Amino acid sequence: MSERTNIHVRYPEWHIGDWVFDTLVDYAHSELVAYAGMVLILSAFVLETRGVLQSKEMLYLFLMASGSGLLAVRAYLIDEWAFLILEVAWFAAAVLGIWAIFGVKEK
Repeated sequence: MSERTNIHVRYPEWHIGDWVFDTLVDYAHSELVAYAGMVLILSAFVLETRGVLQSKEMLYLFLMASGSGLLAVRAYLIDEWAFLILEVAWFAAAVLGIWAIFGVKEK
């Protein structure tokens, strides 16, 4: 039986919220999160270089923010500080671009 399914036997004092948090951290440590973030960023880049998306479009910015956000969390959890700074910068740039789009639409 895996540790994840047997957590209440090993730690009976833990509550379900602790188990959920532990499961999310385990998931974030997995390679799956890294690959998902990478696919999102590369998809945005390929679509932009092929002329399908523009770099200031909502979909492009959403793909970049999502991908870099996932990679930033992973970088933090595995103590890759230079990579964390890079991904936070990309995430911030994409979120600011999304914010600018919403600011223009509201006027």
